[in-house]
Amino acid sequence: MLKMKQLQLMIYKRLLLVVSVFTLFNLIAQEDCGNLGFEKGNLQNWTRSGDALIVNRQQEDYYGNFPLASSGNYAVQLGNKYNPVQYEPYYSKISRTITVNNDNKNLIYGYAIVLLGYPHIEEEASYVKLEITNSQDEVIPCTDYLVYAQSEIGNGFLKSTKNNESNYQGECCYPIYYQPWKINAIDLSPFIGQTLTISISSDWCVFNVDWGYAYVDFYCSDAIFTPSYNCASNQYFIETIEGFNSYSWTGSEILSGQGTNTISTNQDGSFSLVIPGPSEECPEVNLNYEFSKLNTPSPFETNFSYSNPTCENELVTFTNLSTAIIPIVNFTWYFGDGNLSNLVAPTHIYDSIGTYNVTLIVENNLSCFDTLVKPITIDSITPLNIGTDLVHCDDEWLQIKVNNPGEFSNFLWSTGETGQAIITQDEGMYFVFSTDACANSDTIRVTEDPAFFGKIPNVFTPNSDDENPFYFIESEDVVMFDLEIMNRWGNRVFYSKDSNFQWNGNAGELPLEDGVYFYKLAYQLSCQQTPRFKNGFITIVR
Repeated sequence: MLKMKQLQLMIYKRLLLVVSVFTLFNLIAQEDCGNLGFEKGNLQNWTRSGDALIVNRQQEDYYGNFPLASSGNYAVQLGNKYNPVQYEPYYSKISRTITVNNDNKNLIYGYAIVLLGYPHIEEEASYVKLEITNSQDEVIPCTDYLVYAQSEIGNGFLKSTKNNESNYQGECCYPIYYQPWKINAIDLSPFIGQTLTISISSDWCVFNVDWGYAYVDFYCSDAIFTPSYNCASNQYFIETIEGFNSYSWTGSEILSGQGTNTISTNQDGSFSLVIPGPSEECPEVNLNYEFSKLNTPSPFETNFSYSNPTCENELVTFTNLSTAIIPIVNFTWYFGDGNLSNLVAPTHIYDSIGTYNVTLIVENNLSCFDTLVKPITIDSITPLNIGTDLVHCDDEWLQIKVNNPGEFSNFLWSTGETGQAIITQDEGMYFVFSTDACANSDTIRVTEDPAFFGKIPNVFTPNSDDENPFYFIESEDVVMFDLEIMNRWGNRVFYSKDSNFQWNGNAGELPLEDGVYFYKLAYQLSCQQTPRFKNGFITIVR
């Protein structure tokens, strides 16, 4: 019993310390509160010793089933339930300094505790401790809090539904008690201009066998009050932090909510909230707020975008960017051409050019509506023109070009080229498209003409072995042919105008000697517009 009470006392002290630290950091900075609420996801600006772990609000405590942060996304867990021999040190502490000013003079903090319910006296129990000290290391009144572990229900503690557990001396079995998040506030306005130090610590029982741990969280000063508007009731609301023991509001107009953390109003003006101090001996805290309907967030943020290019007879994709405080349940799109859709993110095809007013109407589950109108201009599609299909004649080069290049600035061909024209010798399908807005593509087929002219041989063997005895050139659909073969002295030894000739290596009836002869050739295929000319050497080997 003695150990349990001591643990409870330690936890209680730890909770008090957490509360003071939270309040001080809320006063420091309004943009990020100097990481007072640990919203950077780390302990930046804090000094740590022992076990201090950043935890996430999306998770719950195993024993108490409460979220691990009371505000924002993050909080800090001081201490743990693990064997201190394996997880030293089991004494944990975080601290930091702040300079108090008008923006951070009200410190709001929260704490939660979990402990093994061994019956210690307070002096031996685990604890949580909070202190705020000045530059002379003197504790500021009403900022030094000590919470000891408790071994029974009461004083805000509840019994966990989880099974009882042994302590680390093997003594069995004790219930687990927890105190879910409790919120307090400290008024530091008497210390404006001074630099203060906040410290939060936690420890197990003095025998290091009965465990306890705590969570600490803080609220930034710019998040203490949150305005909102309810379109269903046509009322404005001012909401503050949950968890205080009582709420006492005064202000320009309070329609409802007195005594709770949320009041309704329809009038701009000053509002004050009085909340009790962290203990009976400590003064109450007065928080002030200037409310303006113009600065109240709308329940809707209606917005959308659409894909580009926006061209006639092409699919336009609409992206819904709308958000709302209260969930949106219905979407209605009017595309401006007589068509509509109830999809969240529709697509639509405009069959005529022009400018259309696209209207998006959203409805939340309170039957409130919001409307946004945006114009969309539909342009005509400009076709690319690379002509009709082409016939490829033998091995000649073909040019495929865009016939209306002045209407475009960017091209991409199926070959990967990006100019206005390409050159090819190969048959196949070719296409080009433009990346300009509302430009389409064009395709052309290149086929090979059956007319051809083969390779001209440079050697043949007109002997009696019947292997390669004639000199000839394979070809088809030749409309003009003129071949002359001469010896080394320039004398003609063979001449033919027939593309189907076969030369046996004779000059008349006489066989020519082995050696090199010169030829001149002019020919034209049926698919060619002009003759082609070639010349070269022929070697006779007998």
